[in-house]
Amino acid sequence: MLSLVKFYSDSCEPCKLLTKTLKEYSEKYPEVTITEVNAPKNMNLVQEHQVQAVPTLLIFKNGFEVKRIVGNAPLNVLENILNEFRDIQSDVFSEPPSGEENTSDTLLPDLSKSED
Repeated sequence: MLSLVKFYSDSCEPCKLLTKTLKEYSEKYPEVTITEVNAPKNMNLVQEHQVQAVPTLLIFKNGFEVKRIVGNAPLNVLENILNEFRDIQSDVFSEPPSGEENTSDTLLPDLSKSED
């Protein structure tokens, strides 16, 4: 399963542009889960995932962070990046690499704690 988590701020203009891009993407690929996190209202998640700027888009495959995009990205760039991970066999990301443990900064955040 491919999931995207967008960290944003209400006053961020590039965040608003990325919202439009993600809406277009979600219309083309409804099987991809997209979640938005208001960074100023969810500092615990910002710190946990070491988000240093907005917008930041975290891409997760089966709960593992596989890519991070900081700043806005046009639809074609986003599609190229995401399609690369959409096409990867699911079992590739079923467990952490040999010798590594699951840590909170590599796994999909628990958004049930989100305030927004």
